[in-house]
Amino acid sequence: MAGNFALDMTHFINHAGTNVNTVTKKVVLDVMRAVIRKSPVDTGRFKGNWQYGVNDMPTGVTDIHDDSAHGQGGQGTLAHTKGLLPPQAAGKLHWIVNNLPYSIALEHGHSSQCPPNGMVGLTITEYQALVQQAVSEVNP
Repeated sequence: MAGNFALDMTHFINHAGTNVNTVTKKVVLDVMRAVIRKSPVDTGRFKGNWQYGVNDMPTGVTDIHDDSAHGQGGQGTLAHTKGLLPPQAAGKLHWIVNNLPYSIALEHGHSSQCPPNGMVGLTITEYQALVQQAVSEVNP
């Protein structure tokens, strides 16, 4: 599995070219957008607790309620994430986490609003397509 990942990264870097930082930032934002979009909306607290970190995993929870005041919600969380992305994003470990105690239950289908395979699980299956789309948008 690690060999495949290394090959995928080599392919990614070769196609991203000099725009590797731009592509990396776009992929991070697209992954964040995907998990937020799939997240259930009740009070907006769950969407508001998707947190981003660079090299260090965020801990704790927030009091942010990113609800349907912005359509599907999540726009504030995405804007906050965008502000945290480093200019030199490539080669860093990017964390997207939700530390609310019930996040695991929601991932495993506890809410009728969630997709059957969870927010993260489904986004993982979309990851390669998100990377390819980012590369093609940055390097048309």
